Amino acid sequence: MATLRPTAASASGDGAPDAAALVPPAEPVPFVPWPGWSYSFTAVALAVRSSFHASVRNLSIMRFGNGLVIPPTPAAVHITLTTIPRRDDVLLENMTPADAQGSFPAEWLDFGGGGAAAASGGRRRGVVLYIHGGGYFSLSARFYRTLTWRLSKYVGTKVLAIDYRLAPESVFPLPLHDVISSYLYLTASTDSGGAGYDPSEVFVIGDSAGGGLLFALLLWLRDNSARGFGLPAGACGISPWMDLTQSMPSTRVNGPYDILPYKLIDAAHSAPGRSQYYADDSQLTHPLVSPLFAREDPARPLPPLLVQAGDCERFRDEILLAVRDRFATSPVRLQLYEGMVHDFQLFAPVLPIGEFAMQRIGEFARACLDPAAAGQAAFERRLTFVELAGAGSKETDLTHEDIDEILRKSREKLVAISKPPKKALRSRL
Repeated sequence: MATLRPTAASASGDGAPDAAALVPPAEPVPFVPWPGWSYSFTAVALAVRSSFHASVRNLSIMRFGNGLVIPPTPAAVHITLTTIPRRDDVLLENMTPADAQGSFPAEWLDFGGGGAAAASGGRRRGVVLYIHGGGYFSLSARFYRTLTWRLSKYVGTKVLAIDYRLAPESVFPLPLHDVISSYLYLTASTDSGGAGYDPSEVFVIGDSAGGGLLFALLLWLRDNSARGFGLPAGACGISPWMDLTQSMPSTRVNGPYDILPYKLIDAAHSAPGRSQYYADDSQLTHPLVSPLFAREDPARPLPPLLVQAGDCERFRDEILLAVRDRFATSPVRLQLYEGMVHDFQLFAPVLPIGEFAMQRIGEFARACLDPAAAGQAAFERRLTFVELAGAGSKETDLTHEDIDEILRKSREKLVAISKPPKKALRSRL
């Protein structure tokens, strides 16, 4: 079977109908709960989805509503607000020196005493850098405390969650520059004003747009290793946004299940040639904007990397294709969760599989930060499907052919739910 080849305009594979020429159903599509969901999760997913769809075309309202959310944290969690200096010695493409000035807010979270590490001999040396999601234009480190305090607990280290610059006020590459600055702050010596961690003591996590920034960070570090910037011990992408062209079929066919809207743009901030807040349309296939279009260097693979995604989320196909084909020689572990939506880990308070996934992240991060680990050789590349089985789960391997089948069915469903192009209709008359 032909491998799916994304382009900036089409998600079709060899011999498949041109998906870009089809007319998918109008958004928003009606909500369809997955049959295996509990009543409580269905209600929460519907509420979150409804709020996203209600405010999707008004950026101010969306930001205001998200700003009101302050997730509760256990008494054992200690939160310290801080600021991170921008690196003025690092200028990305199209940046001016003024763009690299100043600092940005962040917060340290510490599940007091070491969390899961306490049971295995005390607190471990290391740190987690967290890059939040939000489509590059919304949300904050505070909004994600539901995840970050759990990461401190399950990894057994402190977590640094950052508030990078947001679009459309600050577009590519400025948010990425803040992410790079935060990583270099963690790995700079204390004498130079940094946190003093070795790269081998840093584990980086990003979700959604933050997952895209995570991959961009790793690619930038890989390509700038000659400057002495080392890769982290490991990383984790939670539902990472890999394709801002939104050219993959699952961005439409999983619409009835997922909490995400298809497009997130306010007409007041739209302009010709800009379909996303974060970057101009001419930049959407840039590998640091859409890592799906990146090229792997077999001589310089990425560090051990865990990727978690939901089978019902809009980003499913691009994540599968990126992990399988774009980063085929890196030590990646993919976990595709049956019936799960985008960023389902956020629902851990009402979703047991969300809590389970967070524990899996903790296990992987602890292994990466273990000084006794034998580097990349200690991490077997494995792509799996996590099936919900009663009160537990069942994990089975995903083969190359299995992923081909998922992508083929996704293309076929897109064709089935879409109208033929007008030209084809006229030719039949």
